Amino acid sequence: MRRSLPRMILVGGLVFAGCSNNSIGPLLVQSAEGGLSAVGLDGTAFPIHEETAGVALRQPTWSPDARIAVWTEIVAAEQRTAIGMGDATRQRRIDVPTPPFYYSWSPQGDRVAYLGNSPEGQSVALGLVEVAEGTASLVDGGNPYYFDWQPDGSRLVIHVAGRVLAFLAFDGTRTDIPVETGMFQAPAFLPDGRLLVITAGPPQSLSIVDVSGNPTELAPVEGVGMFAPNSSGDRVAYIDSPPGTGLGELRVLDIAGGEPTVVDQAQVVGFAWDPTGTKLLYFTIDVEAAELVPSVWDGTEVVRYPGFEPSATFITEYLPFWDQYSRSLSFWSPAGDAFVVPASSNRILVQHLDEESPAEVGSGVFATWGG
Repeated sequence: MRRSLPRMILVGGLVFAGCSNNSIGPLLVQSAEGGLSAVGLDGTAFPIHEETAGVALRQPTWSPDARIAVWTEIVAAEQRTAIGMGDATRQRRIDVPTPPFYYSWSPQGDRVAYLGNSPEGQSVALGLVEVAEGTASLVDGGNPYYFDWQPDGSRLVIHVAGRVLAFLAFDGTRTDIPVETGMFQAPAFLPDGRLLVITAGPPQSLSIVDVSGNPTELAPVEGVGMFAPNSSGDRVAYIDSPPGTGLGELRVLDIAGGEPTVVDQAQVVGFAWDPTGTKLLYFTIDVEAAELVPSVWDGTEVVRYPGFEPSATFITEYLPFWDQYSRSLSFWSPAGDAFVVPASSNRILVQHLDEESPAEVGSGVFATWGG
């Protein structure tokens, strides 16, 4: 991933006494004016970051247990930036040498990996935050840069410059994986520690790679592959898109083998499994209405829900890197009975699967669900 953010000077950190034992979720909502709140389904909001003139907030991300969040704060007039971390009662700020534009918590919640433009040149830097210590350091870099956490949180797998696949230790040591990669962005760990990637051809293939670097081909991929395994690791959803489009027919494959199931032949732009690993949310485009149309596949049938015009933040910051965000954010409720979408005109919509229309639960440009 690579983004453009203003160059910033650092701000000092604040004392953080630990996260409070509250349950203020479930939705983490970013306002248009730089505020951040945890919002309940009844619309009750618990402010985490107050709206402040001249202060921008970006990339809010829940911890795995949804007790604390991390985000980027930018004070443009003073050319300052910091990583913010905390909840509605206690927070801290962490000095960083580059403004983060992406966060991903370790599965255990003890570290946060982040990406930002390299302070030394035209590249992407990867940093790590040690949550307990409140420290951050840059450990690696490249362009473009994508990654995923190993399920036990002991290391990362990285895909850099479209050709390098490696395990990354916390001190920045790379262990190359001897696989020639094809056209894709973010790799994905399966629960058993194996990897999902696109291997080079001809022909290209969606493949499983074991810990020794031995690939097993699952399905051919002609263009750019985008994929996401479910939580149990027995299925993978994927699209095969022409370069530069990010759109394709949505298919699901049993990792144990067999032919893929075509879920939708329309042009799908993003998709995500629910926490149970049995339902798949995805979006198609209604060109005439200029809307995204959400649908849910339950393994047998597809149910379509009302279309919505997405927020500009969702379109520009999240959709182009959907596969990477599907590794770190959830648009599904913890029970898998509803999903959230950020709509235009600062509307946060929650669609319950058993209801025909979504409910507006708050005002904002982006929202993600916590556990």
